[in-house]
Amino acid sequence: MLLFIREDEHGFIYEPHGTESECWSTTPEGSAVLKEAGWRPYEMQRVSRYVHECLLIDGLLKPLNLTPRSFVVKPDLCLR
Repeated sequence: MLLFIREDEHGFIYEPHGTESECWSTTPEGSAVLKEAGWRPYEMQRVSRYVHECLLIDGLLKPLNLTPRSFVVKPDLCLR
């Protein structure tokens, strides 16, 4: 699952990824942990610091580098 994460004074807000350049990815196990903790996209987006840190420590949440250059499709690959 691709997410945009921001921090505020109460914890973290996990939103489904949109057009932001910063992106985080969860493993299937990480997605299950989020759902078990009560996270729901567009409904309940707040995640506690404890859950956020557990996801990071266990390697279930990793940053992705999504730059416009990474989406370039080479024309010669499309013709094959």
